[in-house]
Order: sequence, then structure tokens, then C-alpha cells
Amino acid sequence: MDDRIMKSLSDNWFYLIAFLVSLGLMFFLPAIVAPTTAVIYGTGNPGFFEQFLTELELPLSEMSSTTLSIYALTQFAVSLIIAILFIIVLRKRLINDFKEFKRDLWYNLLSIVLWFIVITAISVGMVVLFELLKIEGTAENQEGVEALMASKLGFLMLISTVLLAPFIEEIIFRKFLFGLFEKTFRFPIYIATILSAVIFGLIHDYTIFFFMYFPLALVLSLSYSLYKNNIFMPMGVHLLNNVFAVIMMVLVF
Repeated sequence: MDDRIMKSLSDNWFYLIAFLVSLGLMFFLPAIVAPTTAVIYGTGNPGFFEQFLTELELPLSEMSSTTLSIYALTQFAVSLIIAILFIIVLRKRLINDFKEFKRDLWYNLLSIVLWFIVITAISVGMVVLFELLKIEGTAENQEGVEALMASKLGFLMLISTVLLAPFIEEIIFRKFLFGLFEKTFRFPIYIATILSAVIFGLIHDYTIFFFMYFPLALVLSLSYSLYKNNIFMPMGVHLLNNVFAVIMMVLVF
């Protein structure tokens, strides 16, 4: 078979398989790591594993300190594993993107700051809108992050949130998912941008609080597509956004 056809088929399948495998790792690895960690901890603390099993049905905000610590450790371990796998599989693409990013380093860094300002302005607007509509509460994802940050191993959750999450999520939702829509399905860029943003938002929250995540996802997708699909642009914006969110979280606590 012609090499060009083989390469085309390979690329098309790559985005689909990479996205599905990545989601599988994100959802199934914690289901393996957390119980295993609980079993290991339970060997020196009789009765803990049974307690851990009873807490599985509780929201993170209602779990015991030890269970929260196990989940914080799990989140960090899973994120680190996935990040390492991404670096191994995508090392050539990441190196090429980084070289391109460095060519206009200061311009790109300024662009990241400007995109962050846009996200912040939109987020403030959404908060005001929610208040006007008398929508109370917090997104479940946000509550979970706050609970894990407050645990004894909260510093691991801090590393996961600030450093690992922007890297992993941008690879999955921009490099893989956006690539799937744009390269494999051949959708127009604006369709790929909207669809990848919608899926990003839904995975973070499928309630009314979806609209707190969708603007962020839309800006990240725009920054990716407008800067020649360079992953370091949305990654930088995402990192800056998470740093700001953590700082605000600490100030509130």
C-alpha cells in the first residue's frame, strides 16, 4: 500500500484512539489506584478498607481526612503516569511545538497573559450573571478540588492542579480531541473549536455549572487554533488560570 495512504490512515486513527485511550486512563486508573492504596494503608489500620468502601458513595466534601488524602495521592499518581506516557508518545510533536513557541517567545508569553485576562473577565461576568439569576452552589468538580486541597496531602493536589492538569487536559482536549474533529472528521475550525469546548465543559460539569467551564474551554480552543495548533499556547493559558484559581481558593480559605 502507498506510504502516503498508510500515513493518512495512521494519523486518522491516531487522534481517535489517543483520545479514547486517554479518557479511559483518566477514568479507570483512579478506580484501580485508589482501592489499592486503601488496601495497603488498611494492612496497618484494621477496618479502614471497609470504611473506605462505605465512603465511596459520599461526595468528596464529606469523606474522612484519610480517604481524602488517598484520593489526593491517587490524583497525583494517575496524573503523573499519564503525563509521562504523553511525553513518551508525543515527544517529537512536543519538541516541535516548543521550538515554534520559542521563536516568538515574548509575543507568545504576552498573548498568554492577554488570553488569561479575557478568561478572567468572562469568569467574573459569569459569576455576576449567576448571582443575578440567584443560582447558588458550586460546581461538583470545584468542590472536589477544594476538599482534596484541604487534605493532609493537599500539596500533591496542588501540583496536580497547577502543573499536571493543564498539560494533560490540553493534550487530551486540544491535541487529541480538536485534532480528531479537524484532521480526521475534517470539520471547519470553528466547529472543531466549539465541539471540543463543549465536551471539555461537559466532562468537568454537566449541570448548570457547565456554563462556568465552557467559556474557559472556548478560549483555550481559540488560543490553540489561532496559534497554528501550538499546544504550548493553551497550556500556558490553562496553567495561568489554574494558578489564579488556586490563589483565590487559598485567600477564601
